[in-house]
Amino acid sequence: MPTLAPAELSRQLRLGHSPDLTRRRWIIGLSLVTVAAGQIVTLYQTGVISHLPDPPLAILDSDKVDASDYAYKRLQMPDAPAMIVTGGITTILASAGGQERAATLPWLPVALLGKTLIDLVTNVQLGREEWQENKK
Repeated sequence: MPTLAPAELSRQLRLGHSPDLTRRRWIIGLSLVTVAAGQIVTLYQTGVISHLPDPPLAILDSDKVDASDYAYKRLQMPDAPAMIVTGGITTILASAGGQERAATLPWLPVALLGKTLIDLVTNVQLGREEWQENKK
């Protein structure tokens, strides 16, 4: 497996410019927004905080949704910690490898694509389920 020197990897990831790096940076940023949301919801779902603010849409009730049976029915745990893990895995896959990783480590972009497709299917299914169980 080809590797870059740490200093070169750092330089490429921080300072490099390419359409691929731009896409990867967007994926990393959005994944970390997911992680941050998961952290806040986990605080609520585990009783560290007692209320979640609602997004500015009248149809949304964060406390109702994140305290519902739906949010606790898998693996004997709240669902938000899983958001943190899945966002972290996506961040790892998007941040791994240098600017030319598609040529030097072609399995990384394939793994990221696979993870993204799994997330898409899972989130559509869970979104439908959540909407049915929690609509006002």
